[in-house]
Amino acid sequence: MRQLIMLCIALGVLSSCGGPSGSPVAVGDQHGTGIESGPPGSAASAYRHAAALAQRGELAGALEALERSMRAGYPTPSDALTDDALRPLLDDSLLRPRVRDLLRANARETSITMTGPEAPGEPMILTVRVVGSRTEPPTAAEPAIVRPGVLVGIVQVDAAGYYQPWTGADDWNPRHFGFGVTDEAGAFVVRTVRPGYYAPEYNSPDEPAHMHYNIERRGTLLRASEFFFDDDPRLTGEARRRAEDEAIPIATVTRGGDGVWRADVTIPVRGLR
Repeated sequence: MRQLIMLCIALGVLSSCGGPSGSPVAVGDQHGTGIESGPPGSAASAYRHAAALAQRGELAGALEALERSMRAGYPTPSDALTDDALRPLLDDSLLRPRVRDLLRANARETSITMTGPEAPGEPMILTVRVVGSRTEPPTAAEPAIVRPGVLVGIVQVDAAGYYQPWTGADDWNPRHFGFGVTDEAGAFVVRTVRPGYYAPEYNSPDEPAHMHYNIERRGTLLRASEFFFDDDPRLTGEARRRAEDEAIPIATVTRGGDGVWRADVTIPVRGLR
């Protein structure tokens, strides 16, 4: 199963592809609908229309209206991901790949929110640092290369270990996803929930918890893989050796007094110049 998922990631982190299904992720209304405070004009009007159609179950029309509004510059992908009014559109497995493509095409935030406060699980703030490197891992003598505007795509299971509601079908159609770009320091921040271990249906009882990522620049896929967490009890022995052999990054993890996990991972990317 893991090999099939990695193939899907290489083909495009959020494209439809043969692979496992997952479980629902509750998305809270962190920003409201964004309608009342949105900018005037056609973008806000189209967004209001998209939200209204989604609430009525007219999802194809809602997606078309959302496409119009995002082409006009509103909302941001984070707004769309965390808007409770658009949840029916995101929960639709047939239209979700088009939603993901739309958000990828409009990625422009250096800090995104993938889940709202109602999402089950423990909140986590992830910082991804993308550095150019001639080697993996980079050597201490090699100065880090950072670039703003590098596209980062993230995919994960929810806290219960599912990519989307389990149906038994072999479809790679994750519900937990997000896109953003690196800032001037080469960093990208994601607010989400900490991913769980794979659910029993995936038949991977020893797989460490992880998140998948894609790194792209100017339309070119530079790296597609996954990363683990250094405090994971499963990341021992063979799993840690595999991480080293396959140059899988390992995120450092701390938990603050507020109960929020903070993870920090550096991803070296050959070809980033």
